[in-house]
Amino acid sequence: MSDLLGIHVVPQHRGRCALEVRVLTDGSIALDKSLLVFGKYFGTKYDAVLNSLFIRSGNDRILVDTGGGELGQAFIQVTRPNGRNLINELQAIGVSPTDITMVINTHLHWDHSGYNSAFKNAKFFVNKEELRYAYSPDKFMKNMYARSTFDFGLEFEPVSGEYKVVEGVTIIPTPGHTVGHQSVLIETEKSKFIFCGDCAPLKENIERRNIPGITTNAIQALESIDRLRSIKGAVFIPGHEESSLGTL
Repeated sequence: MSDLLGIHVVPQHRGRCALEVRVLTDGSIALDKSLLVFGKYFGTKYDAVLNSLFIRSGNDRILVDTGGGELGQAFIQVTRPNGRNLINELQAIGVSPTDITMVINTHLHWDHSGYNSAFKNAKFFVNKEELRYAYSPDKFMKNMYARSTFDFGLEFEPVSGEYKVVEGVTIIPTPGHTVGHQSVLIETEKSKFIFCGDCAPLKENIERRNIPGITTNAIQALESIDRLRSIKGAVFIPGHEESSLGTL
């Protein structure tokens, strides 16, 4: 797991807040790599990093995805060197869970929403179809959702289509991996970053147009990858591959 690294992105427009963007992780999980790339890597074990993104914009502290949390141990072994988890990584940059004002869940699979309950002061942005589906998923998706990560009185803002959260931070619908998956575009006058979530769990998904191994709709999954690829000049941050803004 990489050390904490980040980049400060300062837009040139007068009056617009500077954005601080950091990739954080909640450890990693060992799984068959075929779950991340459709039709490939059967029997290949892979340590999938649980990536999150922290964005500071003015008085807002935004977190994209919340890792596997303690719930992860009930589903699959989560490896956290030195016991470091997402909460520790936030605290290392001087941010407590109560400081987070907004959480964007790319989707509600347990490994992207595990620590939701820690952010009690946050408004949660989730695609409305994803929220509906999470309560009653198809049989083949049931083990990916845990109601304890979303069904306990969170302040949800159901999102439909593109949605500007704050200046420079936009939610983009990218269904396919799940019915209501969404990715997040961070842009300034000179820079663009896209947190892919599981639209592209690995760089390979974007670079080679390979859809994830787990999908609810394969056609939508490819269309969503192509939608992200069409955003010119963007740097992609995959959901499950080690990445640091300090190396971009």
